[in-house]
Amino acid sequence: MRRLSVLLLSGALVLTISLLACSREDKAQADASADAPAEQQEEKEWAVQTESVPSLTDAQAEVFSKATGFDDGVYNPVCVVATQVVSGTNHAFLCTGGGADGVVDGWYFVVIYEDLNGGASVSHIEKIDPNNLETINNSESGNFVGGWRVDPGATTIVPEQALEAFKKALSSQNERDLTPIATLATKDGLSQHYAVLCSQNDNSLIVVDVLLREDGSAVFSSFSRLSLYSYVTAA
Repeated sequence: MRRLSVLLLSGALVLTISLLACSREDKAQADASADAPAEQQEEKEWAVQTESVPSLTDAQAEVFSKATGFDDGVYNPVCVVATQVVSGTNHAFLCTGGGADGVVDGWYFVVIYEDLNGGASVSHIEKIDPNNLETINNSESGNFVGGWRVDPGATTIVPEQALEAFKKALSSQNERDLTPIATLATKDGLSQHYAVLCSQNDNSLIVVDVLLREDGSAVFSSFSRLSLYSYVTAA
């Protein structure tokens, strides 16, 4: 009987130590999460879309039209790049437009809130400046400083030459989880550069500088992780 009591006491002691260790580990993980920059925590609340061919569904087009009051107006939606579930849903639309008298002047994020009753309204609009990208933790934006020319009037989201260069760079550098969304800008010089907005399977948006060399080869010369949160919330 005494031996049984000792065994039970030993087992209880081991269990207590294990529970304390688990409790400390959970607390450490919670503390690490709490210490993470607020920007990164907010970023995780948005779910980045990773469809292989970006497009606008009929339902998304209806939400956009309902919120803005126009089908073909100042902002023309290309696709939804991310969504956020709140009391309803926030949709981050990638759009061209913004110029006076219908003149297209750049790429924009237009955030639309869809409530639980089917109503929709515009909550925020932010222009994407390829020469001054908002990146995670204000990280270095590589070659995305100066010289970029925006051509949102292109008839295709990713022009054929840019897409071909992107595929060559993707193949040579083995970045297999990048999905091109739109060519934000180009830069001319001895070689051609394309700033291509991409989604990545780790729930992030990446802008890559695709360098098309004179010999026809292509590489990614720079990567910048876009701070989606900076574009979809009011300052």
